[in-house]
Amino acid sequence: QLLLPQLARGGSGSDRRSRSNIVLPRANVATNDANFWVAGTNVLLFPISFSIPKERILTKPPKKTAFAINDSRSWQIKNYTYGPLQEDEYFHNLQRHRFGDTRRKGGHDCLRHYELIASGCVPVFLGLEHLPPSVLTTLPRSLLAQGMELHALPWQGTEHGAGSCEAAPPNAYKSLVQKLLNHAEKHLSTEASARRLLTMLDIPISDGTKI
Repeated sequence: QLLLPQLARGGSGSDRRSRSNIVLPRANVATNDANFWVAGTNVLLFPISFSIPKERILTKPPKKTAFAINDSRSWQIKNYTYGPLQEDEYFHNLQRHRFGDTRRKGGHDCLRHYELIASGCVPVFLGLEHLPPSVLTTLPRSLLAQGMELHALPWQGTEHGAGSCEAAPPNAYKSLVQKLLNHAEKHLSTEASARRLLTMLDIPISDGTKI
């Protein structure tokens, strides 16, 4: 979390803080834009989520040759065997699957969520409906919920291929993937995360500024 001090409400003497010696978030920030108010500490918490390099975010849905990948059971157990020098192979494997499992591991936030979306693989997010509103604030929860519903429909031919679903509207899957990729490009990249942080600190960003 990003901690930013808030103007004191009342108090006297050394407890009273003035606008001249405090770092404020952007002007007229709404209370509900923050995670929560910390009682008695005069600090406002703003959310910061994981992000992914924009070079890893696809621009259009990739070709699918497999249905679902379930190789990340928990933060302790992983079934995939990719090493530190096999990042491209790892992402290519995600790209060829329609759906991929993800869930809370050591914490609610996890790079896996972003890897799947950036790769055009629809996340099947275990426990999505139970997430607190103050975490994973950049993820498109409504789109993820649509993905869960689409995955739950009856699919045929998934044993040896990407499968098909007659119960889904035409192009529903491809349309959802494109919406997820568009969202990732706008909100989930490391560049977008840096811009949010600078904006929160009221640091101006000039057009063409490299972040």
